[in-house]
Amino acid sequence: MDQKYGSQKDDSDGDECYRAADSLPSFTPHPGVFNMEEARNAAYNMLVAIGEDPTREGLRMTPDRVARANKEMFSSLQVGKQIHRQAHIDHVNTSDFDELSDDLNDSTVEEFQDEEAGHILSAQFLVQAHGLICVRNIEFFSTCEHHLLPFYGNVDICYELADKASRFSYAVGLSKLARLVQFYAHKPQVQERLTDEITSAIMKNMDAQGVLVRVKAHHMCMSMRGIHATNAFTVTLSGEGSLKYGHGDKYVVAQNLLNVQA
Repeated sequence: MDQKYGSQKDDSDGDECYRAADSLPSFTPHPGVFNMEEARNAAYNMLVAIGEDPTREGLRMTPDRVARANKEMFSSLQVGKQIHRQAHIDHVNTSDFDELSDDLNDSTVEEFQDEEAGHILSAQFLVQAHGLICVRNIEFFSTCEHHLLPFYGNVDICYELADKASRFSYAVGLSKLARLVQFYAHKPQVQERLTDEITSAIMKNMDAQGVLVRVKAHHMCMSMRGIHATNAFTVTLSGEGSLKYGHGDKYVVAQNLLNVQA
């Protein structure tokens, strides 16, 4: 019997419930590995499933284009050890994947992502300053993990330099904050987790007293399907340390700098 998500109904067919992935045909997942051939096949099969002819002139190269686009859009999943393995992955058979990824699982992929975030934020330098540093309107594009449709918008980041007896504090190159946003956006995501991951990475890898991150995004899963709410946007806010929600005057100042209504 198919496993289902409670009593939720599929928008495309009122008589069908959503089917959980573990109720669908079985495939062996390989966390952290991008399989170009499987991606091409998946795109080809999707065209067949929606009633198209993948062999017609306009679609002949579409499976290859989709696979290459997905490799870029989900690049954050291929990090750490996989960077060194990737050159071999595109040229091996699916049957070889178990051996190639036998030491990879969801937790190790997360560890690789943590290491990469630390590497991105490692370009720090001493500044003769204290106080708040804010970078606003960092554009991003990501993919909703529920429908594999885009969501996009802007990220604002504010962090407080360490309050030391010394006149100097450590800051990070401004472009590195934008690079961090792009890194966490390039995988199947939800906006709430994206906001928290950016906040946690800065707090963990920098000598900062506090961090406040605001994300404002439009979700295509709301505007091009379902409710068709074309003008709706979602705002998420995450703070840690001295800029944690409701943490006195510093939080209020950071809110104002990010133009967030209390």
